[in-house]
Amino acid sequence: MYSHEIFADFPKGLPNDSLKKFEKDYSVLMDVQKQISNVEFNLLTPEQYEKSGISREFHRFLQNVSILQEKDLRSIDFEQTLYHQEYISLFSYLEGFFQDIQRLLFDHDNQLLTNEHKEIPLNEILEAGSYEKLISSIIDSKLEKSGYEKNFFNY
Repeated sequence: MYSHEIFADFPKGLPNDSLKKFEKDYSVLMDVQKQISNVEFNLLTPEQYEKSGISREFHRFLQNVSILQEKDLRSIDFEQTLYHQEYISLFSYLEGFFQDIQRLLFDHDNQLLTNEHKEIPLNEILEAGSYEKLISSIIDSKLEKSGYEKNFFNY
């Protein structure tokens, strides 16, 4: 992954143009931090960042680094952060895979959709226009709910 190369020796791994912008913003940031208290610094608004000369990108970057007050920005373990992001991304792919499997199962056997307590409003039936579209709508509704339920297969 390209980001590992960039963050392995942060900020030295940044491309030259980005490194120059980072150094400038970091310098301005350190000057601002020296002039105000930590509490005031942590409560700076985007407008105050812009007024002090810090770029919008750097401000967003700072918002994503919640441990700024505990460590120097240059010593943060970005590799661990990247691993966490990769984990979340892989989990999202897995969730999508399970939803695709559920969709295939529902498409193959509509009896899996049955629920004696389920009522479908008449306008939803009429708006579907066809049986296939109605079934697809019911499947979409079930899949949308299944991502938020604790028991993934509890219908």
